[in-house]
Order: sequence, then C-alpha cells, then structure tokens
Amino acid sequence: MKKIVLFFTMIVLSVLLFTGCGEGVLTAGSPIVITERHFVTQIQEIVLNVPQHVGRDIQIEGMFWSIDYQGEDFHVVYRYAQACCEDHLDMIGFGLILPIGMGAVPNGTWISVNGTLDFDPDYEEFLIIVATSVETMETPGAEIV
Repeated sequence: MKKIVLFFTMIVLSVLLFTGCGEGVLTAGSPIVITERHFVTQIQEIVLNVPQHVGRDIQIEGMFWSIDYQGEDFHVVYRYAQACCEDHLDMIGFGLILPIGMGAVPNGTWISVNGTLDFDPDYEEFLIIVATSVETMETPGAEIV
C-alpha cells in the first residue's frame, strides 16, 4: 500500500513540477500578469474568452510601437511570436490607451504597462489596455516568445 501511495504522490509532484504548478493560468477575479514564459498562451486565453476578462486589471511587458493612423496615434505593447512558418514572426500584444499627459515613447522601447482590459471605444470588437501606468524598462525581456 505504501508503494502505491508513494507512486501516485510522485506522479502528482512530477506533473506539478513539469507544468509549473498552474503558472500561467488566468485565475478569475485576480489581476492578470502576462508572463514571458506564457505570453502567447495567456493572450490567446484572453482573446478566446473576452467576456471573462474585460474590466480586469492587467500587467504586461513588451516593446512599444506607435503609428499615426488617419490622423490619430495608435499605440501597442507587443512581442514577436512564430506564427506559421520558420521565418515568419507576428506581433502579439494589445493596443493601448496611454495615460493623459504621458510623454513620447520611442518605437522599440521596452515598457511595463499596468491597466485595465476594455473594448476600444472606436472599434468595439478590439480588446485594448487602458493604461494607468507605463514605465520604460532598462532590461528588456525576450523579444521573440
């Protein structure tokens, strides 16, 4: 009997060890922290289950990108991920509404964003982050996840 209990205990501990003990799971009600290790899967979970995540606080780190689109600035926090092919990378991340009065951030700057997930007021089908704080980072993370 002791061998059976020990055997099952070892299996459970091994599963927890190799799966990260639930790391990367987006627990309902708690703030979302997008980690480098689970960047793509966490964003995929949010996009596939939008109603469960709208209005939640979120923290994410990545590169900043801004473009003038039809006279308005469009901002993004992103990283690159391999999508379909060996040499094909896509930008994965969220659009941003920056805090009022925030100064310019050069494209490609590493940032840490805290904010709330919401629908874009102009394009309601798109999920964005309404940022409460955006800080530049001196030490960048992995550009490709």
